[in-house]
Amino acid sequence: NHPETVQNSVMNVLISYAVFNPEVEYCQGMNCIAGFFFLLYEDEATAFNIFSTLIANHGLSGLFKINVPLLAQYFYQLNRLIAVFLPGLHTHFSRESINSTYFASPWFLTLFTYTLQSNKTTQIPPLLLLILDDFLTAGVKALFKTSLFILEYFEDKLMELGLDSIVQFFAELPKTDFFFNEEVMKNYRTRIESYNVTSSLLERLDNEYEEICAICEHRKIPQVSSSEPFKHFVERSTTQCDGNKNTLVIFSS
Repeated sequence: NHPETVQNSVMNVLISYAVFNPEVEYCQGMNCIAGFFFLLYEDEATAFNIFSTLIANHGLSGLFKINVPLLAQYFYQLNRLIAVFLPGLHTHFSRESINSTYFASPWFLTLFTYTLQSNKTTQIPPLLLLILDDFLTAGVKALFKTSLFILEYFEDKLMELGLDSIVQFFAELPKTDFFFNEEVMKNYRTRIESYNVTSSLLERLDNEYEEICAICEHRKIPQVSSSEPFKHFVERSTTQCDGNKNTLVIFSS
């Protein structure tokens, strides 16, 4: 397909969805998701049906509403998961005053389909197919597991970088061959199965997040934007897990 033709078709899908679900605002990232399914099936109606069903079935509407409330929750959960599964990297990130808000927005808002925008062709990266396949099967857990996989894969490199270099590294990642690399794809399936990110664990983190929201509101702390979620409390919390990384124990000052 010609790029201009693809762009027009994706716009038609998004306009149709805006009419179908007026409660959801357009958010940058929706075009990537809709574009992915159009490139995959080359049919506007099919892309629309899958796109609308995806948002409804996986509770993603909060990613595309004013103030993107679900995005802040995902940031919080990922920060906690990094502390559990990648404690060394978490320590380095804390030292450099960096958290998931600096790099994970496109991961969540586009379900990793933002990688398509960096391709000079309309070829779909093979790793992206695996990621979306896992997401359709396992839901949001797959997004967190994929995030952990990427962070662990580049952990040694990231440990050598400071804040600015880390931000730049993730900005340039989709321009590399990472999402096309066969060795990466071989490791992907094995590694994501090792992360015990369960629905119950995410629910516990969600509950903690809601408690923090309630405390902020009760103490009339100004609403923290999704770019810096709940810094007042996150910095005063520590996370500890057992040896099997199955249990999350939270301590707050």
